[in-house]
Amino acid sequence: MVEELKVLNEKLPVIKAVGSDCWRPPQEPSVKLNFDAAYKTQTNKSCSGFIIRDGRGKVMGSGVTHHDHISDAFMAEGVACYQGLLFAKETGFTTVEVEGDSRTVIEKINQEGFGRADLDSVILDIKSMGSFFHQLRFKHVRREANRVAHFIAREGSCRSENTFWMEDFPSAVRDLVVAE
Repeated sequence: MVEELKVLNEKLPVIKAVGSDCWRPPQEPSVKLNFDAAYKTQTNKSCSGFIIRDGRGKVMGSGVTHHDHISDAFMAEGVACYQGLLFAKETGFTTVEVEGDSRTVIEKINQEGFGRADLDSVILDIKSMGSFFHQLRFKHVRREANRVAHFIAREGSCRSENTFWMEDFPSAVRDLVVAE
């Protein structure tokens, strides 16, 4: 049986999505907004982390925001997306590609209907922000392609206040940004 499995493994093609495990720059003139959330179930608190980069990978801005009364991880991810979009809007970006590693949140943003009332209120806020942008696209990516936003959210949860950086990012993620 073991020999048969070895033979099958040798004959079956290896399927791997090429390039899906790393961050890719956006098409000019777009900027790319990556977002993520760190959620603490015990306290119902979350920290949103986001970073905006241009087509050359240059950091245009980043930030962390803290939130209370968050019902679950999906809500935390939705709020993180909204906070990142709000930052992009306030800093004047009009053509934005948005990436996050929460498949549920990205799918809900891209679909027509609604389901869960608490998450849907955030999804509706995200969709309504579309009128402020010339072009706005949402895409799900794997965690590996969203590492910087993930790390910003996690590191941001150690901060006591909301923090925003223009053309900069937290020094703790410098090596990750440079590596991408």
